This record gives sequence, structure tokens and C-alpha cells, in this order.
Amino acid sequence: NFKISYFDRVGNSPEPWFWKAQDLLEAAKTLRKNCPIFKVKREDIGSVFLKRPRVNRFKHFGVMMMLRAMAIECILKGLWAKAGGKLTQDGKLVRIPNTGDHDLISLANAIAKKTTLKFSCEEKQFLKRLSVAIVEERYPLPTKAAKHEIWGWGYPVDDDKFESIMSKLRPLLKKRKQEN
Repeated sequence: NFKISYFDRVGNSPEPWFWKAQDLLEAAKTLRKNCPIFKVKREDIGSVFLKRPRVNRFKHFGVMMMLRAMAIECILKGLWAKAGGKLTQDGKLVRIPNTGDHDLISLANAIAKKTTLKFSCEEKQFLKRLSVAIVEERYPLPTKAAKHEIWGWGYPVDDDKFESIMSKLRPLLKKRKQEN
């Protein structure tokens, strides 16, 4: 069937995953430009946190982080395809072995086995928080009360951690496909 073979060919090619990641990163960049907290100088952050109302200063921040997390997920899946892994089969998306839904750490661990990608413990903790953001920043509630994690974003630290992770991913996007 042409539809199935086309779906599998596109789904198992790294470029569409990287293109989608770029779209998500561009959308996140637009939100970042409009997020009030980014208009504050880093040295003034401490005094800004003491002022009210606090909510408006972080407007868009969580959604921006969700888009960044989704972009990282697409990049990791694209790297899997680039290394010869399958993401689609018989017209359906398939899970990378030993990974969970939107679990960036398990995805990173799977990719690390096929590439030079390595994250620090601090970066892995941040990836864990980003994994939660993929679900919790798009809905008002998680799927179950027991899954809800109370956490928040921190600027400028989380912005710096994101850039640290991206600095490790960008070079892998440019390398040629590894032969298996």
C-alpha cells in the first residue's frame, strides 16, 4: 500500500523529525520574546521575584518550555532514525525500545547507545522536568491526580540548562548518518 510505505519512509527519515523540531523551537522563540520575565535583566531577577503580581511575569514560560521539550523529543527521535533505528512500521508509529511516552531521559539513553550523546546528572534532572512539561503544560490537569508533580520553572537557570542540552544536540544534527 502506497500510504503505508510513504508513512514508513517519512517516519523513519531523520529530516522530518528535525524539521518539526525546528518549527517547535521557532514557536518557543516567539513566546520567549513575549514572556515578561525575559525583559528583566539577570541581575535584577531577585528584586523582581519579590514584587506582585508574580503570575504575569511568567506568562508563556511554561508553554515555551513545553514546546522546547517537544522539540528535544523530535530531535532525539530524529537521531534514532539517523542511526538506523525504526520509528514507524507497517503504517504505525513504534516506540523506541525501552522508552516511555514523552520520557526524554529514556530516549536520551537509547540514543546514547548509538551516538556520542551524553548528558550530565543536572541535565538529566532537567530532562525529567521537561518530560513532565510535555503533558502538564498543555492540559489544566494530568491524567491522574497521583501523577501530578508540583514544580515550577526557574529563570534564568532553566533557560541556561536548555541551552546546555541544545549545545550537545546541535552537533549531532550535522553529522552524517552512522553506518550500522
